Amino acid sequence: MTVYDAQYSLDEARVSNATVTICSRDVGSHFLSYSFSFLSEPLIGVPQYSVVGYVDDVPIIGYTSESGSAGPRAPWMERITDEEPQYWEESGETFEEVKEMLNDSLKDLMEQKNQPMGLHVFQTIAGCELRDDGTAKWVEQYAYDGSRNATLDQAVDTENRGNSEELIDCIQNLKYLLKYGEESLLRKVAPQTSVSQTKTGNHTFLIGYAYGFYPREIEVKWVRNNVEMPWKSSEILPNPDGTYQVRTTVEVQKGDDVSTYEYNVNHISLLETKAVMYGKYSPVRTVE
Repeated sequence: MTVYDAQYSLDEARVSNATVTICSRDVGSHFLSYSFSFLSEPLIGVPQYSVVGYVDDVPIIGYTSESGSAGPRAPWMERITDEEPQYWEESGETFEEVKEMLNDSLKDLMEQKNQPMGLHVFQTIAGCELRDDGTAKWVEQYAYDGSRNATLDQAVDTENRGNSEELIDCIQNLKYLLKYGEESLLRKVAPQTSVSQTKTGNHTFLIGYAYGFYPREIEVKWVRNNVEMPWKSSEILPNPDGTYQVRTTVEVQKGDDVSTYEYNVNHISLLETKAVMYGKYSPVRTVE
């Protein structure tokens, strides 16, 4: 199984106990991916086989071995039921086919590692990215018992993709789904920002907050006198309303005035970098 990329290297993936997830994509691009997880034996309270499909970072479809059927995870996906009711049945049949492949792959890996017994998990993610400039990328990644397996990154001419039929089909499906979810997926919500100050012993810290933004991709950093300072950032976390938040911390160097530190925020919804300083307000110019 391969990775086809017209320009760039493979995105990093994070492997959790439940799924393998793509963590980043290019700003202005859109991603369709399916995350598969298969257990070597049943585990109480956990489906032996599960699938979640995503457009960008939004769950859109789900399937488990217990349910035996595919169903919508996003409200706008329910429109497909009215227009193409066979979509869910066909998706379920496809997921069952993948299940058999994962079962075989897991058995092979257990034999290779001399682990014929016990609970083991095989995870994979497969999907495609459609970039803002029209180029495309196909990605497949694997994990066994929570550890990444090797992947192959291969360049492909987007004008003549050769044998990458999976990429072509995936991009067509992505465009099809974007048609249904464009009101939600293509919206741009500007981040709200604030800066707070805290002290720990003799150390002073400034904490920059960006929250309520969509889409997920955002660039944040701390700058002093036009020089980027060392900073630490939290993960980008989801909000209940489907927007996101992130927190970025910088330590104020001894002798520095906190007013010389700027929290810089770049987001696709903004016309320019938003610079925020402690105790001061920064106006926001947004993309209409």
